[in-house]
Amino acid sequence: MNCNRVKDNLLTFYYNELGEREKEEVLQHLNQCRACQNLWEEMRSTLELIPRGERDELGDGYWDDYTRRLMEKLQQEREKGKFFLGVKPVFSGVLILLLLMGFYVFRHYQQRVEMFQHLTLFENYEVVQNLELLENMELFERLDFFETLKRDSAG
Repeated sequence: MNCNRVKDNLLTFYYNELGEREKEEVLQHLNQCRACQNLWEEMRSTLELIPRGERDELGDGYWDDYTRRLMEKLQQEREKGKFFLGVKPVFSGVLILLLLMGFYVFRHYQQRVEMFQHLTLFENYEVVQNLELLENMELFERLDFFETLKRDSAG
């Protein structure tokens, strides 16, 4: 038996649900393969932590009136006044109001961020204009300097 097949059979081996021949093949493989031995030990120690009690079987009567009991429980829940997301109507209204307020605050915040971005651009525009004005003033000063030099050298 190969490792994959042993791995597939380890759980049924643990619960002693394998046939004699398969059980013998698994045991032989576990004696020869260290990797599968380690896996078996881990699996067995984990499964031993789980209680192995017998499950209680549901009687025939359980299913006979299951629908009736389910419908009664549903009716009881309706009568409790549950409404939106499992809470009473008053709390649902408060929840909706909080959601709307959150949406309003978020939208207002977005608008302020956009306005701030526009103001920053406008401030930068003024700085650029002032720089251009300074450059023009420098140009006029240079022209005045050259005209003064020209007059002084001519006269």
